[in-house]
Amino acid sequence: PQSASLLMKALYCARMVRLDICYTINTLSRYVTKWNALCDKQIRHLYSYLLTTVDKQLHASIDSLDIDNVCIHAYPDADLAGTYDSTKATSGGFVELVGDNSFFPLDWFSKRQSATSHSTTEAELVSASKMLRESLIPIQSLWVVMLQRSVVSIIHEDNQSTITVIETGYSPQLRHLAKHHRISLGLVHELCKHPDIILQHVETDKQKGDILTKGLQRPKHDPAMKMVGIYPVIILDPHE
Repeated sequence: PQSASLLMKALYCARMVRLDICYTINTLSRYVTKWNALCDKQIRHLYSYLLTTVDKQLHASIDSLDIDNVCIHAYPDADLAGTYDSTKATSGGFVELVGDNSFFPLDWFSKRQSATSHSTTEAELVSASKMLRESLIPIQSLWVVMLQRSVVSIIHEDNQSTITVIETGYSPQLRHLAKHHRISLGLVHELCKHPDIILQHVETDKQKGDILTKGLQRPKHDPAMKMVGIYPVIILDPHE
């Protein structure tokens, strides 16, 4: 009976500072009305994880000297049919403000897609469309107004086939796309032609959105945490 309350408490934490638990909460929230013993174990693991990582915090820093050169970096990602109970992919994304000496997380999300994708490329396109529409474009517009200058946004995509499809706007292998996914492809293609939006390839192990699409094993989880700015607080002893 307390499952929904426990999830909502953790959800507030995830939305504010602990993006590393967004995927787990996203998964468990679909079972609130059909909770079972396995869900009890999973939420116990979630709170045990929070207890053992209580010293880890989300870090951010802004250097006033970077105001003239800061830009926005976005990392859309997707996990194709990554859960045992559904064929739908999970979209994830991370948006940050970056300068020479600045790093500031701006937004992140983890959400199951509303329709089944037939390939990783198709799932990645849907994730990129969601990020552009709901996060990147609004954030970029806001920073343009605040800084009174054009702000460049760089989209980091780890799937080379997805980059090719976005740049051309069409692929024979994706001619079967349903209407809703075809709209996503057209939208991403048009927006990425804007001079202030740059699409480039990033290695999979440097994809910051990966932690928001799936549960990672410890060898990959800890480096992924550091990439998004979550690591233990170091308190220096003033007497040393």
